[in-house]
Order: sequence, then C-alpha cells, then structure tokens
Amino acid sequence: MKLSVGMACCAGLVALGCNPFDDPTPRELIVSTDQPSYRASFVGVQGGYAAYQFQLVVRMQNVGSQQLNIGVPCGNTETPLYSVVMADGKSESAFNPVWTACAPANHPVLAPGETRVYTLTLRGPNTFSSDGPLPQAAGKMFLRLAIGGCKGDGACRDAISNEFDVHLD
Repeated sequence: MKLSVGMACCAGLVALGCNPFDDPTPRELIVSTDQPSYRASFVGVQGGYAAYQFQLVVRMQNVGSQQLNIGVPCGNTETPLYSVVMADGKSESAFNPVWTACAPANHPVLAPGETRVYTLTLRGPNTFSSDGPLPQAAGKMFLRLAIGGCKGDGACRDAISNEFDVHLD
C-alpha cells in the first residue's frame, strides 16, 4: 500500500482548517529552485531497489503585502512541508517524502518582502508497491509546498516551483 505525501499534506492542512487544493500558487509568492536540472547519485539499496539522492535549494519569496505561513512536518520547523511531483501528473516521483500528518503549533512566517532559502536532501524511492509501478527517479518534476494564510481562514494553497529535470548517475 502506498502513502502519498499529498494526502499527508492535505490531512495536516485540513486539520488547520485549510484546503490545500483550492487555488494554485498564490500570486504573492515566488517559489524557485536553484537549478533547472539535477543529477541524482546512487547511494545504495533501499527496500530491495536502487536508491538515489541529490540536494536541491528552494527559494521562497513573499512579494505580497500579507504574511504567509509555511507548512511544516510534525515536530520540525526547519524544513517546509513539501512533496515532489512528476510533471506528467501520471506517475509518482521516487523522491516524494512520506510525512506524518499533524497540526504543528508553530508555523514559520514569511513576512512581506521576506525570502527564505531551504536546502533539501531528496532521497528515494520512499514508497514501494507490490501491485503497481515503481515511483520514477528520473524525469521532469516540481516541488509542491504547503503555504498560505492558514490561521483557520481556509486560505492555504499549494505553492508550485518551477519544473526541473532529474537525471541518474
């Protein structure tokens, strides 16, 4: 059975009174990666399959006039809550993490004019299925981040990064 981070993100945001699927990336937020393509290196075997890893730097800039709250995984306020999605929308990315859904007490705030930069180490595959195709480790992908007003006002949205390519070593 697969656990999708999208579902975990959704459950966590809905617990906060937010619907992450209402709107596309807020116009007041710019999300970009540091490179248009990445090379994932073989790092061993995980769950009987080849595992790959690479680092990606994501930049979030609030160009609007209101503060935005950054969704975070349970117990971690140093990493934004994100998923890695295949651009084709048909297959699953091997680098999509599996988060535990909860409603953390403190969301980092992205003030108007503020920029935050996060370095993420993406490793996968993170899900395995005996009844379906393996997640894809190479191809065109993008990051989806949980962000929004999110103080019970229902204004949470997914913020989508630029598309990037992942190649395997």
